[in-house]
Amino acid sequence: MRKAFGFVRDGVLKNTSYKQEPYVYGSLGGDDVPLVPAKPVVTGPQANPDSEIRRDYELALQLGTRDVWTAFLNRYPSGFYTDLAKAQLNRIAAEDARAAATEKARQAEDEKTRLVAERAKKAEQEKAAAAAKAAEDARLAAEKAKQIEEAKAAAAEQRRKDAEAAAAKALADKLAKDKAAAELAAKQAAEKQASPNVEQNIAAVTPSSTPPAMSPQETTRLVQSELRRVGCLTASADGDWNASSQRSLTLFNKYAGTKFDPKLASINTLDAIKAKPGVSARWSAITDSRPMATHV
Repeated sequence: MRKAFGFVRDGVLKNTSYKQEPYVYGSLGGDDVPLVPAKPVVTGPQANPDSEIRRDYELALQLGTRDVWTAFLNRYPSGFYTDLAKAQLNRIAAEDARAAATEKARQAEDEKTRLVAERAKKAEQEKAAAAAKAAEDARLAAEKAKQIEEAKAAAAEQRRKDAEAAAAKALADKLAKDKAAAELAAKQAAEKQASPNVEQNIAAVTPSSTPPAMSPQETTRLVQSELRRVGCLTASADGDWNASSQRSLTLFNKYAGTKFDPKLASINTLDAIKAKPGVSARWSAITDSRPMATHV
């Protein structure tokens, strides 16, 4: 908007031969005003793409059956929670193996006791004892395997909790950072509105009597135009400060009581001529081509 006002000012100056200069009075703000609406910025916490799978995992963890974990793996065949589900499924398999080995050991021990009670042959008792020992060894191995799988599942579950806690902390830190940035921006905007700005408060500037930044040719042309206005020059205002223009300025000096250098068309000369009234009985028909004695 400020550039548009500047172009208008330049155009008016040129079209009025630098006699009119518009001035701007206003209080424009410093914020940008988009001509095309900007896309809305999404604020606040964003939806976690893993929220649904996490919810299903926690539900399966509460139920904890083989069928539930199998269904979970069928629905989510890969990913972080898939590995956790496999660990839980391995834990269940180890528990089933331990239970089967324990039952087998119990049955072998019962058989051994029965044979002793029935006073069976020594060979049969020894065979039953060996079977009972093997079953007990299998039970101990299954128990150990179960403990290993439980440890793995517990470690995986701890990793899940740590990862989720880290994600929650990162989200909280981001929200706190965004909030601090928004508060700082609001504070800076309030301070900017409270402090006066020279560019935003342009007040009652008195126009200068001389046009700014004119070239020598433009100055010459304007001096010639003013000499024509007061009746000291009949030639056109072409921007050429020739002998005719110099004689016209000499006439002006004589009748206006000024002492400007006739060889130079200056800004001061322009201001002095502008201050004089137009053609009158004193200035009428004074030209650079006829002797002054012929004029009244």
